[in-house]
Amino acid sequence: MKLKPLAISFVALSLAACGGGGDSASTSGGTATQTPAAQTVSGVVATGLPLSGAAVNMTCASGSGATTTATDGSYSVAVKGAVLPCVLTATSSDSKIILHSVVPGAGSGSSNATAHITPLTELLVAQLGGQNPAQFVAAFGPTTAVSATAVSSAQSALVSVLKKAGFDPSSVGDFIAGAIAAGSHQGYDAILDTLQSTIASANTSLSELSAAIANSTGSTTAAASTLGTILAPANADCTSLKSGDHRLIKLSDGSAKLATVDATKLTVAISGTTYQLTKGATSCDFQTSLVPTAIPKA
Repeated sequence: MKLKPLAISFVALSLAACGGGGDSASTSGGTATQTPAAQTVSGVVATGLPLSGAAVNMTCASGSGATTTATDGSYSVAVKGAVLPCVLTATSSDSKIILHSVVPGAGSGSSNATAHITPLTELLVAQLGGQNPAQFVAAFGPTTAVSATAVSSAQSALVSVLKKAGFDPSSVGDFIAGAIAAGSHQGYDAILDTLQSTIASANTSLSELSAAIANSTGSTTAAASTLGTILAPANADCTSLKSGDHRLIKLSDGSAKLATVDATKLTVAISGTTYQLTKGATSCDFQTSLVPTAIPKA
């Protein structure tokens, strides 16, 4: 008779051992509940140089998270039970630089994803959303669709128009998840360096370029022409004087000629002959005597 209680105790212990599962599940009324897996998103925030101490905020179709970048611009944020897609905003420690990016997809995430946040992703979001990236992020909600196909198509269209405008980022195969070493001046980082120098030479800004991309409608040629004007080198004393082809109109009879201006060298080429421009009394007043100038051979 004494063996029976021992047998019952052994069975109870065996059942308890079989029911073990750590933190992966819990029981309530006999029903197992699986703990939601976390969606981890990591990447680099950089403009060429890494953005250290930048605040990164991620909002998904369901779930959100935040973190701060390390000294090399890297970040990682995990959100339990997150539902894709997600949008990201990175704000520099001095709040002077704000960049955006996206994590495409749909449904619950349960794996790692890479999403860099750079000037190229800023332009990509402008192309993808057809609006200011900050407005796109502000309007993002549970029903916003951001598919991998849509992102890929947007990048292809953006690369095409930027190449025609004179800036070629095509060597970066994936703006969002491509390999990058911030500050290395190689690969992706080198393209960011070139973009920054192009923007500085044109005396424009990333926000102006982004707005032009968002507002570009119609043909690729027309969009490239607009971006080409924005990205053209500008004169240091007169930002409205841009290098490139201009139409020279003779006021006396309305006739026109094509003139190619070099805003940095202050020259204008008309019908194969190059003339020197000289500054007038005001910053954007330039004159030429239409006397050809000697241009040294390269």
